[in-house]
Amino acid sequence: MKTPGMAGGVLAALDSFRPSLVARSTGHQAMLLAASATLGYAIGHGSTMLPALVGVRPRGSVSPWVGAGALAAVTAAAIPVIIDRADQEREAHADWNAPPMRPGVAIVQGTAGATGLVLGGHLVGALVRGGSRSASERFGGPAQVYAGGAALAGAGALRLAYSQGRRRMLDRLSVGGSSPDIAFALPPTSPLVSGGPGSLVPYPSHAREGSRLVHLACTVDEIEGVTGHPAQAPIRVFVGVAAASSPAERVALAVAELERLGAFSRGHLLVASPAGTGYVNPVPAETLEMLSGGDCATVSVQYGVLPSMLSAPALPDAALTYRLLIDAVVGRGPRVLAYGESLGAQAAQMALRAEPSRWRSDGSFEGLDGVLFVGTPAGTGIRRECADRSAVFVADQWQDLNGASLDSKRVFLLDHDADPVTRFERSLLWARPDWLSSEPRGRGVPEQMAWRPLLTYLQVLFDVARATQPQLGQFQSHGHDYRADLARLIRAAYFPSDPDLQLDAVDAELMRMELRRAELLAQT
Repeated sequence: MKTPGMAGGVLAALDSFRPSLVARSTGHQAMLLAASATLGYAIGHGSTMLPALVGVRPRGSVSPWVGAGALAAVTAAAIPVIIDRADQEREAHADWNAPPMRPGVAIVQGTAGATGLVLGGHLVGALVRGGSRSASERFGGPAQVYAGGAALAGAGALRLAYSQGRRRMLDRLSVGGSSPDIAFALPPTSPLVSGGPGSLVPYPSHAREGSRLVHLACTVDEIEGVTGHPAQAPIRVFVGVAAASSPAERVALAVAELERLGAFSRGHLLVASPAGTGYVNPVPAETLEMLSGGDCATVSVQYGVLPSMLSAPALPDAALTYRLLIDAVVGRGPRVLAYGESLGAQAAQMALRAEPSRWRSDGSFEGLDGVLFVGTPAGTGIRRECADRSAVFVADQWQDLNGASLDSKRVFLLDHDADPVTRFERSLLWARPDWLSSEPRGRGVPEQMAWRPLLTYLQVLFDVARATQPQLGQFQSHGHDYRADLARLIRAAYFPSDPDLQLDAVDAELMRMELRRAELLAQT
């Protein structure tokens, strides 16, 4: 291996230990190290080939021993820096309560991974060069032509393998997302949820996420135990993607089910925009059910069963579905409350701004009595356009509500300063983002985090994969985990005239319900 490539790999591996937006596990750090070192090696190795490509021939060369010595010195100097950066990373994310990352193990695992990738690349290159020379000698013609043909054939083979592998992965994910959990294999017995007795929505079409939502509505006893006042059983409606063949038909089915259950005579209707799998965070629905004494209904219509990172092609259907649903329920009686989280927030914002737009000049939305969007992916949505509008309140955490004037606020945007989902965008490849330039930095953005071309993009990409690290029964407010903020943001967004609602008991009940939910989902 060439010394410049090795030096590039070592420097990039060293930079991978710099603190970033999330707490890292040992495995996470090892994968980031392997990817960074491989990229650094490719850049360093490519720099030695560039002069030859433009016709420049070096007059002399550096002794391999000099290069090896310099590389060894850099590697030795890197060890204390890595130890120091690992300590910085732990301090920066102490509130995550995550198991400590072991830098020594990460170095061994990451170096092995990078070495395998680099050697594999060199092996493929050697085979192509050798085969091209042999073909040139046997059949005639320039070896470069055969090398180009081999490269094209290899690229085609890789593309075919990728397509086949992706299709199989999506098929497996679709099967998993389309099946209910063991604990929810049977339809619910409550007559006030879809899939229950007399439902217009076939229970099997609820799939995994819908079956969870309808089975776990708050009971009257749970609500009264928190509020101390008489309550009624809330309504929940979910229409899965398999329930009908088009967004319009699914929405029509959802509205018919809401009518059947009497949802339009309730005081509040929460219209939740689901994530890619159909996931609806249960915390907003549970909080609304407790704060309203059960005088509410929650409705969500699914548009797919794949994880959000694979659901970008479904966004047009997602937005159309949500807009049709909003248009069908506004003005029917209840206060209409909008909620969207992550990809669901992006889809809801696309929907509400589609023509004819419901977006008003003050940042609010026509027909909606309360709006809360959480963790909207970077580069999308309305935050950059309307953060300074009179009806909009932007928060990093629920504590930002303290002392704030909320009388005119109708739209609440909750995005953690250090949520990589809200920070990851293509421009990280070539430009320093504002959130790494501003002083003081946002909550949870480490002072030691620096922007590097290509490398920061890779670092935040890996952060996205680890953005949510929930501690069971312990609500957190970091990364892409918003559970600790939601109860108070929901009160502010949906109950602005009731500032005295007590939320400590609500939080305690939400945590208890999460533990119960985890026990049910753990059944096999």
